[in-house]
Amino acid sequence: MALNPNNYNYTRVAYSTLTDNTLEITGLSFSQDYILIGSVASGDESTGYTLSADYFETEFSTPAPAIIGTEDTGYADMLPEISEPTYETSYGSTYGKVTVTPAEGTATCYYYATTTALDESDTAALVSQITSNGNSSTEEFEINRYMYTTVYVYITWTDAEGNYYAPVKVEIPMPA
Repeated sequence: MALNPNNYNYTRVAYSTLTDNTLEITGLSFSQDYILIGSVASGDESTGYTLSADYFETEFSTPAPAIIGTEDTGYADMLPEISEPTYETSYGSTYGKVTVTPAEGTATCYYYATTTALDESDTAALVSQITSNGNSSTEEFEINRYMYTTVYVYITWTDAEGNYYAPVKVEIPMPA
């Protein structure tokens, strides 16, 4: 179980699926405190599970990521190519689209689309919000959103060394 103050999540993991006895937990926010509670269950879905009375508890904090800022050398070389917004109307509804092509050397792109502009004053918090709440892709992708107002798309990415890059904000304004 991965527990955080606002959201209690749990999952079953078969011991046989672990690599080097390591459980990888993804999608956590940066610089946050977590408590991991685990217990052993025997059985399977067909017979039902028997939960052990023994459990373990581990507290940990997620580290702050290394973020390459817009002023850093190499940032411009890693910028994804982002198309100009295009629009499509279908049955009276408008859809705004942009295509994102990651730069060579990009490991993963993360994107988060919202109708409310996010606080951009804390880059690490913004990167955390995008990676925790958005979507990800390792190849070219299209963001296609139903529109009733301006859509803000925030994009960040990682390189092969695990560095994150300061996010790019793309506005898809409602067409006139």
